[in-house]
Amino acid sequence: MHLTPEKALDLIELKTAECERQSRYDHIGSCEDCGFEFQEWSRFANLVKRTHLQSAPDPIVASAKRICETSLKTRETRPLLRQVFALIVFDSFAEPAQAGARATLWMDSQLASRRVLLQTDDFDIHVRISKVEDHRDLFGQILPRGSGGFVKDASVHLQREEERIGSAKLSTLGEFLFTNIPDGLLTLQIDLPHVTVISALHAMY
Repeated sequence: MHLTPEKALDLIELKTAECERQSRYDHIGSCEDCGFEFQEWSRFANLVKRTHLQSAPDPIVASAKRICETSLKTRETRPLLRQVFALIVFDSFAEPAQAGARATLWMDSQLASRRVLLQTDDFDIHVRISKVEDHRDLFGQILPRGSGGFVKDASVHLQREEERIGSAKLSTLGEFLFTNIPDGLLTLQIDLPHVTVISALHAMY
């Protein structure tokens, strides 16, 4: 008896009783038509067969939900920071100090150094680039304009082109330090709670 589509699929899916299975295999092996039919139905069954899907473990699902919820809350509550650019109002390599510029708290140094004063409407940013043996250090201090306090809650970043080359936290006196700074045009970025201050500095001298 030749193989019908129903019997072929039952055989492929192992739904045929074991006592009949071997006899049908024997017939398929000896009958060219049934052998071809069985191959065609086997190919069809493989094409429509779906891979068995399993759900991720519960701890993984819960972790993914927490990440998504945290990301949404962060986007909803994070304030948009205002960006301002600090202007260079004094450079010891270009001009004498301006009268009335607020004095810094730095001690005088006998090392070769360049002093730069940056200003925004709210802050004075004093920068000293000092040559120490075969490298240069950048020391700075942020002072609020019109008040006698100090800026403490800020992060300072130094970048060259698109690469961040260093980050620093402020001291209790609003001071920060970068050592072994490279040559070239650098960007100083100061992240304060409600504003980001950006200024360009040329480190070569």
